[in-house]
Amino acid sequence: MAAIAHAYGLHTEAERDAIARAYRVFHTHHAQFVTAVSAEMLRDLHRDVDERGARIVFLGRDGHPYATAVRGLDPDFAETHTVEIVLSRAVVDAALTDLEDRTGARFHAVEAFRVRDRIDPATTVGAFQALSDYLDDAGVPTAGGVLTFVDNSFKGTIQELYTAAYPDVEVHGRYAIHGTHPDDPHPGNKTGYALHLPADTRWRGYPLAELPAEPELTLGAAEAVAAIEHTLHGPDTSPAAIDTTGPVQGPQRRQPAPLRGYNPALITPPYRDARVREAVKVAALLAVHDAAVQARPRWTGAPAQQTQPERTHAIAAFADDIRAWITKAPQRDPGLSEVLDAFVRRRDRALLSQVYDQLVVAGLDPAEPAQHWIALLPTTPDHSLPDHVDAGSAHHDGPAPHEPPSFQTAMQHLRSAVDAARRGVAADTQEQTRTPAAPATRPPRRDTGTQVDPLQNRPDQDRPSGYDSGY
Repeated sequence: MAAIAHAYGLHTEAERDAIARAYRVFHTHHAQFVTAVSAEMLRDLHRDVDERGARIVFLGRDGHPYATAVRGLDPDFAETHTVEIVLSRAVVDAALTDLEDRTGARFHAVEAFRVRDRIDPATTVGAFQALSDYLDDAGVPTAGGVLTFVDNSFKGTIQELYTAAYPDVEVHGRYAIHGTHPDDPHPGNKTGYALHLPADTRWRGYPLAELPAEPELTLGAAEAVAAIEHTLHGPDTSPAAIDTTGPVQGPQRRQPAPLRGYNPALITPPYRDARVREAVKVAALLAVHDAAVQARPRWTGAPAQQTQPERTHAIAAFADDIRAWITKAPQRDPGLSEVLDAFVRRRDRALLSQVYDQLVVAGLDPAEPAQHWIALLPTTPDHSLPDHVDAGSAHHDGPAPHEPPSFQTAMQHLRSAVDAARRGVAADTQEQTRTPAAPATRPPRRDTGTQVDPLQNRPDQDRPSGYDSGY
């Protein structure tokens, strides 16, 4: 923890304690889940190598924690047979679009997997060659061979787009959570380990917006998937494109508007700082590595059948913990709730993004947890107040009201709060014209950047950043 804090220039006790708290939460919850899934998957990965000669490819960003766990569980196998790359759906779809534009090819078989709305048209020219060069440099076959992709979830979009772009490569997929799409052209070559959902009238290859009533299906909820993918994807942004240097990414702390889509009233103060937020993402992967190393002697040394109940329990316990957070059940872990409230965008993210933009237009600080955010707390998906609500000097810690205000009421509160804040800003401006300027009462913003990426141990590169907010 000390090395992470030092790398990000975090020196206060509050900052260091926030990182340590997050590490403990991830080690207790997420890391046990990822390690259990990876240990279950590892036997099949060995079989893929032994029987098919497969190259194991972890698809970052969401595949990062599984690569980390496999390195901890079986470092020799990881070193010899696996590679970790960074791909996004937009990057692979841009390569397909480039092929379509240049050759007239059409990829009707994967139409249900296309993500054209995520593609920047400026990135498609030369995208196929750039992707191919990147894959060749990483030792990932593009002309013949066998691959096993490892990712977190959901329907296997990158796998299918890759297969369309490089049809001579045999690709299989191993996922923590998988839901088969009804139009999947290769429905039998993907496996989900924590949850595997065949296509039917309910499951259509996407996580559900609502939490399923059945506890055993919890990980099929979009917010449960987000609880994994919004926290364990590492410190860099999603790649917007591939260039001659590789994936076009940047450090998350340099993202504009890092709290857009969140309600700051739900976020305890240290986790609003961009440096702390990125440091927490590093601590999360460290927690996964440590948990995997600790599990290695038992989960890879003993017969699999002997220890499988432990892994089954770890997966189920994590799902139960996430369900308790989503529903705000009495038995929820307050530490887990604090971290997930701060780092997971929920179903109301579109509304909160609009409010954020409106506050910017109004000349207000959208990251300030003031009354305009308190007014929107009843719109959170669980329709109840959080355990911790901080609005400057205001703090709520108690039971939620049984009948929360309606959405319309909350929006009216928001408008009133914004109007009041505007009047306050106007009054302050008029007062300044009558009296000498006083020293600023708000401390100046600190530089939230650091010069070292603790995962890569290299200077920062100010590349364009992308963000994939989809589940």
